[in-house]
Amino acid sequence: MLPNRDFDSGNATKAAEYSLIDDAYAKLLAQLSERKFDLTTPALRDDVLHFYADLSAPIETKKDTVRWQKVLTGLDQLKSANPVSILAADGPVK
Repeated sequence: MLPNRDFDSGNATKAAEYSLIDDAYAKLLAQLSERKFDLTTPALRDDVLHFYADLSAPIETKKDTVRWQKVLTGLDQLKSANPVSILAADGPVK
């Protein structure tokens, strides 16, 4: 798995650093929410929650009130979701 890093700076990805990243995380959270977090792994859950750790940051999504409310609702749902563990197959994957 690749580390979640900004390829320009090498720093960890964080909210409000780049508008396209803010948009991508909002879309990801919406897709996870639509599926009721059924395939959300602990690592993905932690990554999304870490990304949105500082809600006071000037996150691009905040400019759209309706969309930002969906992000906040999705985050509340994600916090209470039970992540799934992905088990490897017994044999080689073909």
